[in-house]
Amino acid sequence: MALFADLVSVAKAPGGYTADIDPTWSVGNKVHGGALLAVIASAAQAAYLDDGGDPEVTPVVISAEYLGAPDPGHVELRTDVRKRGRTTSFVNVEAVQGDRVYVQAAVTLAQRDEGDERYAEPLPIDAMPPTPPAHALAWDPE
Repeated sequence: MALFADLVSVAKAPGGYTADIDPTWSVGNKVHGGALLAVIASAAQAAYLDDGGDPEVTPVVISAEYLGAPDPGHVELRTDVRKRGRTTSFVNVEAVQGDRVYVQAAVTLAQRDEGDERYAEPLPIDAMPPTPPAHALAWDPE
């Protein structure tokens, strides 16, 4: 049985990291896209931490372009810390097998919000019931 912790385990390598993806994380004979994004997020966070980043910061957004579907097994993860900021940081990651880039991704890292919502205020639509009341006007296409 392949554990998720094993899936997202990356090892430092020249130019980034490597991972070994078990066939359990495949659809047919190709790695599942979501599983591959989890590996990419792990590599981005490792690169950010190796660059002196805050350990409280985690991946919060990933924008990825799938250029192909890799096979299970060894994957090279080329990383580039593009920005280390006070509130957000960015790491580019390429998932490579052989000489081919299969996924290129931009990973945004930040501290997750905790506690009450900070930017929520009631709107008039919040008071509306989910279904119209009996006295509501009916819509007539004519």
